[in-house]
Amino acid sequence: MFVIPYTIAKLVANLVLKRADTGRPEWRYRAGEDVKKLFEGRTKIDNSEFEQLISELLQN
Repeated sequence: MFVIPYTIAKLVANLVLKRADTGRPEWRYRAGEDVKKLFEGRTKIDNSEFEQLISELLQN
């Protein structure tokens, strides 16, 4: 089972609260600097490589 650390949950919850009132909602929001870097890298690899990367990150 994957457990989300409290700090990550708090970061995401704050992002949700901040974006809930926006007049121009987006489909996705990135929470945290590490996620921003991950998605920047996402544009440089294909789907299967990205899925493998995410799978490995979630197993650690």
